[in-house]
Amino acid sequence: GNTLLPCFKRFPSLAACKEYSPPNSRWIVLDVGNKATPLDKLLATGDHREAEVFLVVGSERGWTENERSFFRSSGFETASLGNRILRTDTACIAATSVATLAFHG
Repeated sequence: GNTLLPCFKRFPSLAACKEYSPPNSRWIVLDVGNKATPLDKLLATGDHREAEVFLVVGSERGWTENERSFFRSSGFETASLGNRILRTDTACIAATSVATLAFHG
């Protein structure tokens, strides 16, 4: 049993998200499609003990090209939970489960 709960933080805008960036943080935006690395494979890279990992989940409408451009220019990594569009609440649960497994195997 692990009693450590993941932390959830909601930002009112992408600009506010970018402003909040603790030292040694790793930002991963979840997107649908074949171009993105599967989240489990992306999390297998890097040392998670040294960095706070933030998983960015959007709405069911998906990201616009302007938002994707923002992520690229801001240094966000892109990962995928697969090719199916998930509801936001489902994506949060799935991403947290994948991350928990990657960190605590």
